[in-house]
Amino acid sequence: MNKKIALFLLCFLGGISSSFADEIRIYTWEDYFSEEVLRQFEKETGHVIKQVYFESEKLRDEVISSSRGESYDLFIMDGYTLSVFASNGVLNKIDFSTLKNTDNIDPKAIQACGSYGVPYTWGTMGIGYRENKVPGPVRSWNDLFNYAKEHKNTVMIPLDDIDTIAVALLALGYNPMEEDESALKEAYQLLSEAKGNLLDFRTANSYVMEKGEASELDMAVVYSGEVYSIAKDSSQDDWKYTVPEEGSLIWYECFASVAQRPLNEASLMFLDFISRPDIAAKNAEEIWFSTANQAALELVSDDYLQDEELFPDAETLSRSTVYKPIGTSGLRLRNRIISVLDKD
Repeated sequence: MNKKIALFLLCFLGGISSSFADEIRIYTWEDYFSEEVLRQFEKETGHVIKQVYFESEKLRDEVISSSRGESYDLFIMDGYTLSVFASNGVLNKIDFSTLKNTDNIDPKAIQACGSYGVPYTWGTMGIGYRENKVPGPVRSWNDLFNYAKEHKNTVMIPLDDIDTIAVALLALGYNPMEEDESALKEAYQLLSEAKGNLLDFRTANSYVMEKGEASELDMAVVYSGEVYSIAKDSSQDDWKYTVPEEGSLIWYECFASVAQRPLNEASLMFLDFISRPDIAAKNAEEIWFSTANQAALELVSDDYLQDEELFPDAETLSRSTVYKPIGTSGLRLRNRIISVLDKD
């Protein structure tokens, strides 16, 4: 081939490739993707990933519920929240026939994310604590409230309509998804009394990312996998994770998109890419979260598979509860409780 023609074709085809390259905007938690995996996707497809971080589920939900949601191609959200938004017609239904790699995903995760989400990770809610600061083993959710009372400004609880109240309900001996008004009032009372003892109502991960080695945190409500980043960002290697004896919540996180912004081809390519077994395995070990991809588990290290924080035993799972729908009155009361707690 004539060299001039070859050069022209190279430039022409390169121009076509770049002109069809899309930026995929993902609204997500910080440190929730392997940067190396994202670079590999960009190299393979020409598309660019832009991550925007939210600090709380409350903030994310406000964005999804407003016109700002149209600014993003994909959102990370838990299966429970996804089901609420989906029932209100806020989300796009996923055409799984276009995603060949989702066949590798755990059926329980598929069920949790439903027809409107693509499963990503899963895990439990528990207590993270510094072994060198907290005396004795942490066995109960009450240990969290007692430690906060005895060591003020060292404990954190995230502010969330479901999880914050679930922590108090569990400490009081109730089901974390309880809808009884008297039980919810008891939960509010416990949280209200604890408020003055807490360092903040905030996610521990975001706090430690901000404070680094200046972190004053000793104990917090966290999600499985988070203590690794907390330990890294604070340079405190004595962080441990436990699921208290009263049980906990089992969560599944999913990718979803808002109905006002239909899923484009680039976003579908990313969803299929991140669900590829080799990619899911690499990503899971890099961020150290439990992957929902069953085929990926055949490709990961023994250290990863044997981590009991990521893969709790059957007994721990048996005393934990998967998120389930809550009635309108229960949701309204929870929302009022959180609104009051959020006030100065």
